[in-house]
Amino acid sequence: MAAIDIRRILGDRLRQELDRQGLSPERAASEAGLPKEVVEGYLRGERRLDFGELTPLCEALGQDLLWLASPAWKPSKVHFRGHYGRALREEVLSAERALSMVTEFIQPPSRPAVGRVDTRSRERAHLLMAVWERVRPLREKHPRVEDLYQGHRLPALPRKMALDGFLVSIGQWALVFVNRDRSPSRIEFTLLHEFAHYAFHPAPSPDDRIEIGGGDFYSDPVPEHALQEWVANKFAQLYLIPMDIVNDWAKKRLETACAEAARHVLENGISAEVAANALFDAQWLKTGRKPHYNDLRDRIGREIQTLQARFVFVDHERLTADGRTHDDRIVRFLEAQADSLEHRLAEHQDVFSEARWEEVKEGLFGER
Repeated sequence: MAAIDIRRILGDRLRQELDRQGLSPERAASEAGLPKEVVEGYLRGERRLDFGELTPLCEALGQDLLWLASPAWKPSKVHFRGHYGRALREEVLSAERALSMVTEFIQPPSRPAVGRVDTRSRERAHLLMAVWERVRPLREKHPRVEDLYQGHRLPALPRKMALDGFLVSIGQWALVFVNRDRSPSRIEFTLLHEFAHYAFHPAPSPDDRIEIGGGDFYSDPVPEHALQEWVANKFAQLYLIPMDIVNDWAKKRLETACAEAARHVLENGISAEVAANALFDAQWLKTGRKPHYNDLRDRIGREIQTLQARFVFVDHERLTADGRTHDDRIVRFLEAQADSLEHRLAEHQDVFSEARWEEVKEGLFGER
């Protein structure tokens, strides 16, 4: 391959990395300790290749230079929303690099055969029913989130990190990572949220890089830039609180619906926030008017405290002040997933150099 072709190919791949990570040439140059003109020369495919410059530039992007120049290189499907610091970007990208090294040793997951959500109409009620139509058959077949992941062979791994969770995928392989320090109810919601991204959403293009505000989730119609996150959130919510329950709440007085939502929180170990969002949908469907989310959440919180004060639930000691369960079932599932994958990969450890093996372990398992 001609040198000029290599320069052009590397320039194109470097620009894709800057675009998806939300980095300007100036910031990339600063993090790499290089003049801006050097980075711009590589991006244009004009600068003579110099490993002394390319190595720190790739390190600043969390990329391996040999992989970036490899004929087997594929564009990443990890997409950064907003401007993450270098340490956080490197953590996510290290997981992606590790996955790229082990694909031949793990079975690819299978996507659910439920079809993608039709988002051509962004009207809230239409989207809610479209998501439910896809949740319902999955929930009937896989009642628990563990069943959902195991049924589709999608590995989920715990780690200590700043994010709630993220999905990485390379070709037909994918992995989900979740923050093990979050509450079990939050972990369960995150697993469902990331599964929805795996099931329904191709990697967004760099032009889709956006910031989503809290109000975007309570608008009608749903803003186009927030559709993917809205769908993923509603997928998780409807898995935890099915539509038939939402419809039942919609038929009742608000005080009764809040009391039933509080009871549902305590009986099922979900968060008050998820119940408040479900009740938000119920009230909107009932009245056609936008209710106040904070008011609903506070009402449910007061009902939870009332029920706990009356010692209605035998397992009262297993509940936190806001109704979250101390049950570590979901954490044990994640630990078992990590142990199983680590054992499977250890059988092929001799294929890797010592440095590469450490990179695989750090990228996939991190600090557990």
